[in-house]
Amino acid sequence: MKLQSSGERMLNYLRLSVTDRCNLRCRYCIPAEGIQPLPRADLLSFEEILRAVELLSALGVTKVRITGGEPLVRKEVTRLVAGLKRIPGLREVVMTTNGQLLEKFAQPLRDAGLDRLNLSLDTLNPDRYQQVTGGGNLSRFWRGVRAAEAAGFSNLKFNCVVMQGFNDDELGDLALLARDQPWQIRFIEYMPMAGQAESWAARYLPSGKIEAEALRQAVASSGSDLLAARWTPAGFSGTARIVKPAGFRGSIGFISPLGAHFCHSCNRLRLSSDGRLHACLLEEGSVDLRALLRDGADDAAIRSRMREAAALKPERHGVAGLDGPGAAQPMSRVGG
Repeated sequence: MKLQSSGERMLNYLRLSVTDRCNLRCRYCIPAEGIQPLPRADLLSFEEILRAVELLSALGVTKVRITGGEPLVRKEVTRLVAGLKRIPGLREVVMTTNGQLLEKFAQPLRDAGLDRLNLSLDTLNPDRYQQVTGGGNLSRFWRGVRAAEAAGFSNLKFNCVVMQGFNDDELGDLALLARDQPWQIRFIEYMPMAGQAESWAARYLPSGKIEAEALRQAVASSGSDLLAARWTPAGFSGTARIVKPAGFRGSIGFISPLGAHFCHSCNRLRLSSDGRLHACLLEEGSVDLRALLRDGADDAAIRSRMREAAALKPERHGVAGLDGPGAAQPMSRVGG
């Protein structure tokens, strides 16, 4: 029996957090006061991760995205990538990173077999970048991008969390990054994760307004009629609604967990760095796999609990608009 939600969705995508630690302090992920990192003994070992993913693969998981925290701060993470690539049934192993260490790791990741990269990029302004990331260096980020391309990573995806009054005046310039490069620029609604340092409601913009403003700014910035027509829908890519502007090498994506939720098509589970298998980013339900892995449970018992976790996936998360409750835990705990 494959992994199936209560609504009979088949779940075949795992977001795998390998650490709760990060070399940045992004305002939408980690509160200003910080979060006490987990004791290292609480983190799953690579051997435990590989066993869990092998069992999940046997239950139908075909894609794994390695996340954190920042996954590149986990020692020997390339060894884990290589191990994941050897698991039968996995068709794709990808990673989301903030890019600050990518100049060093791009080639080793490629050599280990990593298929694709997503990079976090919320602004093109160096001062804003330093502010939103709590000390990140934008020049170092772009060096990482160049190293990734040199290593053979094509069709990079860039994730931009849109914050009203902070970076919403850059949407057009960010979108235009995809004009001359085979990149996908993905605009993500600001989510009300627990422990944020500021009220998310003051920063939230629904995806429809994000798209309209990105189009308006891109037309104004391009100095041509390249984008004068409405952007052409190009379907969906996971959770993102994709548009393909005329003449662009790349594409633009819009991810709207609140304004136009995609719960009905969400096919993912999340394994946190401390071994909890979560059914939903914005809900509390999870199953403790670490205890099973360390207490000598057999494969059948672990697979049974994995199916229980899948069944916890709700028809729709309970975070509904500006007046609804926030998520139960910060992003860095459950995994980005």
